[in-house]
Amino acid sequence: MSGRILRIELRRAVGLGIAAIVVVLMLGLLYFDGPWEQSPTAWTEQWNSLAGWQRELMTFLWPVALGAGALQGLRDSRSRMLELLTTTSLPTRKRIAPTVAALAIWLTLGYLVVLLVGAVQVAGNTSYFQLSWTPITLVGILALIAAGALGMGIGRLAPSRLTPPVVAVAGLVAMVLLTYFAPNTGRGGSMAIALLGPGIGYLLGPVHDVFTTIAGSVDFGQTLWFAGLAVAGLILLGANRPATRIAAVIPAALGLVAALLVLPSTETAAYARDANASALVCADGTPTVCVSRADQNRLAGLVGPARQALGLLAALPNAPNEVVEDTRTGTGWQQQPLPPRNAVAINLSGRVFSLDTASQLRLAVLASAVAPACVDPTNPIEGPSFPRDHAAQEVVVSVLLGEQTTLPPHWDQQEIAPLEQPALQTVRSLPRAMQLARIAAVRSAATTCHGDLLTILTNGTGST
Repeated sequence: MSGRILRIELRRAVGLGIAAIVVVLMLGLLYFDGPWEQSPTAWTEQWNSLAGWQRELMTFLWPVALGAGALQGLRDSRSRMLELLTTTSLPTRKRIAPTVAALAIWLTLGYLVVLLVGAVQVAGNTSYFQLSWTPITLVGILALIAAGALGMGIGRLAPSRLTPPVVAVAGLVAMVLLTYFAPNTGRGGSMAIALLGPGIGYLLGPVHDVFTTIAGSVDFGQTLWFAGLAVAGLILLGANRPATRIAAVIPAALGLVAALLVLPSTETAAYARDANASALVCADGTPTVCVSRADQNRLAGLVGPARQALGLLAALPNAPNEVVEDTRTGTGWQQQPLPPRNAVAINLSGRVFSLDTASQLRLAVLASAVAPACVDPTNPIEGPSFPRDHAAQEVVVSVLLGEQTTLPPHWDQQEIAPLEQPALQTVRSLPRAMQLARIAAVRSAATTCHGDLLTILTNGTGST
């Protein structure tokens, strides 16, 4: 392929326009207040989050690239040179190679520009860097190129002005149908079928937490599938005979079969625990304070408040003597190690850690120690969850500090206050030894995910 011809194609191809569309559409969605903006799994917070949310937006971009490729495939027919070009001595595959390469380059650049915008922000928000996000990104680029190549092949096969919009709409319908098969929809679908889409399984939910990444089988299976589609598109582009055009089905079919053999059929198998991100990093000195490697940049600000909180907790029976970030996730729950029994297991992704001032961090550690939120997805606490649990947290922290305390976030106080005030008055009327016993009972109930915390505080029993 001549470099001069490629440079000409880079200026002539619709790729520049589609690259701009990729950048504008993807950044527009990412800066919109969607799930990708929710910390700590926001697209600007962690590398895996950036790669994962960018891939999820491929659900919208893949049909656009498919339609743009179809538009590019119409170029020869629009110029009324198709018959002339087919009679030249230059093989069709060599003639179209620069055009395909130009479109692939522009699509890749568009994807990478968005990645760079996010990467600059991620680098400023975390000190943790790993390479597990690179396969997610590379498969996304391959999927985008496959859409462009397949669209070009279809455009050349059906040279009509209606082809690009019809192909784009068909691609969007296909994306919607694939998400229909996702297991989380409750329809009993297969994850393997849902993963045939360029996203990561289902719409608006690939990034569960900072400790979970995509399984290698997903990356490998999707690579086989999109590579098959790309080859099918290239065969269609270079085909001048009906038999060759029919043969384009073969690589697509082989890629489909191979992908379905490799892709996991369940949601749990589609994700893997990121051992590096969840590894604990501890501060020097005692008491012990540890956070995950993914949240290591928060350790310095947490140490002082955490140790102050441990000092206040020393009056409790079987008081905890260390603070450790809880890195358990909802995926593969039973295989994940439990925090030490003598530790305060803190969830830095939780709502009480939404503020980072020293005083708020101390309150959050106290709340996590005496009334931790139940995080076992297989054994949820019975009865109403957040308002009553949050009210119980505020009551026990207020009793320990000897003053009424409000935990973040403050916007729930109208719902929590009517529950909190009677409970606080009841607990304050008890002797100090009984107060501490009730708080210890609340801690025990919360860590085992059984009982209503607010009722235990006021009645000494867990039934509502």
